[in-house]
Amino acid sequence: MKAYLEVYGCSANKADAEIIEGILEKRGDEMVTDPGEADLLILATCTVIDSTQQRMLHRLGVLNKLKKKLIVTGCMASVQKELIRDAAPKALLLEPTHLHHLPELVEGVEESEVGLKEKPKSGMPHRWHPPIATIPIGEGCLHKCTFCITRLARGRLRSYPLHSIKEDVCRAAVNGCKEIRLTAQDTGGWGWDRGQRLSELIKEICGIDKEFWLRIGQMNPAHASKDLKGLIGAYGNPKVFKFLHLPVQSGSDKILDLMRRGYSVERFISVVDSFRREISELTLSTDLIVGFPGEDERDFENSLELIRKIEPDKVNITRFSSRPKTEAKLMKERVPTQIAKDRSRELTELVKEIAYKRNRSFVGRTGKVIVTGRGKEGTTKGRNLSYKPVIIKRNLPLGYVAEVEIVDCTPTHLFGEVIG
Repeated sequence: MKAYLEVYGCSANKADAEIIEGILEKRGDEMVTDPGEADLLILATCTVIDSTQQRMLHRLGVLNKLKKKLIVTGCMASVQKELIRDAAPKALLLEPTHLHHLPELVEGVEESEVGLKEKPKSGMPHRWHPPIATIPIGEGCLHKCTFCITRLARGRLRSYPLHSIKEDVCRAAVNGCKEIRLTAQDTGGWGWDRGQRLSELIKEICGIDKEFWLRIGQMNPAHASKDLKGLIGAYGNPKVFKFLHLPVQSGSDKILDLMRRGYSVERFISVVDSFRREISELTLSTDLIVGFPGEDERDFENSLELIRKIEPDKVNITRFSSRPKTEAKLMKERVPTQIAKDRSRELTELVKEIAYKRNRSFVGRTGKVIVTGRGKEGTTKGRNLSYKPVIIKRNLPLGYVAEVEIVDCTPTHLFGEVIG
């Protein structure tokens, strides 16, 4: 059977995609890049904000018109079944926690007849795409953020066993993957339901005798602060990219309380400062939501002030989007759309200015760059050990580790030349 897979959203969805491909490959199915050639269509959905949801419904309609077997997975398959049914009544739904049941749906077993049971994704088949592998380490999270529909889709935290995660990483490395991405809704929460901590997992993985580098996915500052000493120690391992993704979401304690994030601005800053004292080459990434219900000018100014203070390398900026079934959807004091747009624009300009300043500090430095992709006009894309994206004007093999001098930059990229 020929299968076509279309994937949207976060790294957790990308990890699910590798598993879906692995399951189909194990069955002997062939993956194709043209939905018109396929017998089976699979859409892995995201619904984190309304514009993404609308795009999903559009793609669902396009694929549905092809009149082929259609399976919908991802977060919409968990929390917005009715929208999928309206757009594609004959589509089969497969929740993210039930991927191992994919063969039954492919083989024609009716949804109602499939005895759906949850199963950890660690140890499931993968279709590897060297030099990058995305490894899920758990499902769900322990938090109750008022704006988040993902937690409703993915449920409470279920951490996968340490030994099986290590086996997945080892298999990825054996198959040529040099960049290993650990992913979850909150990687910092890994192990809390098992009496373990993320720092333990990182140290165990770094003990694997293979050549690879580890990128740790986003972690809630509340969890990071509770395992701070262990995490900083784990980040000191040379196999770990010095990349910390710590979403703050707002620089206002009032808004953080309304979001129910579980930490204060001061606590967030303390985590950042502690990492930077010990990890000199750290790249800091964070997320901010502008226009959250109740956000006034003072709250927004606090967010700007925070960004000026911590000078992050990267900030993912999102205008608040009301999501169904969340508490934030019912909140009053909505911020007018134009004001939210203006705040987003102002914040973006500040972030660009800081990002360029941070990147300029790398110009003239030399170090390792792991080649991870192809660029335009014969260039190569890679990552240095601070996880900065580097463009090299040479055609180098994927997975190659080059010694590179940084010669220029933009707010988003470094430019390097191979030494020797």
